[in-house]
Amino acid sequence: MFCIAVQESQPNIAAQPVGYSAGVRGAEERVSNLQQRGLIDEAVVIVSIENFIVELLPDKWACVETLIASNLYKCKKLNSLKQCLTATRPTSHN
Repeated sequence: MFCIAVQESQPNIAAQPVGYSAGVRGAEERVSNLQQRGLIDEAVVIVSIENFIVELLPDKWACVETLIASNLYKCKKLNSLKQCLTATRPTSHN
């Protein structure tokens, strides 16, 4: 049996993170903020999701999602990345 509780946590990153390191850092900061506030028991697994964009090729952008599951008590951390979609910047035909 398990229970799900939702806690808000804001990272210190841009509203739309750009690049893998910014996206992963945002998810890690959300986890760290919750752990530091002491509202979550050490045995609880904290799950954090952050969406960010990356430029795969020139003018080819992808929306990527990172999910981090962290447990301080067991010193375990799982990081997963998922590409959501690809977008191309519209070009001007003047």
